Amino acid sequence: MKPFTIATLVILILVALAHAVRLLFGVSIAVDGADISMWVSIIGLIVAAGLAFGLWREAGSATTAGNGLTQDELKGLLSANSQREFSMSGAMLRNAFPPGINLDAPEGEKAWRKCVEFAGANGFDVAQTGAPRTDQITFRPKK
Repeated sequence: MKPFTIATLVILILVALAHAVRLLFGVSIAVDGADISMWVSIIGLIVAAGLAFGLWREAGSATTAGNGLTQDELKGLLSANSQREFSMSGAMLRNAFPPGINLDAPEGEKAWRKCVEFAGANGFDVAQTGAPRTDQITFRPKK
């Protein structure tokens, strides 16, 4: 996980815990003499915990995938963008087409051919631009 993701996750968990402690122990809070109702902590707990959980899942799935897409995830992305062109870093495809697309290496060329075949089978043409390590892969819907 990236540092700001971790920091945000910790803050959200602490906020959720603070609301949970308030609810469990019935701690009353007053702001400028006005009591803050317990329902505020119910909403705060749900929102903070929900955001923390969502961020954790999102960061965990990216970490599990090595910040790269699987073929199933790529297929879903192609389906969602079936009418428009889109681009992504070639590094995002290293899990879908191991060991990654690098036209300077024989294994990378095989991975590129697999990517082209996969895109074609899903209704897309694909092009690579940029240097092998800073490549950009562009998917265009077939006409």
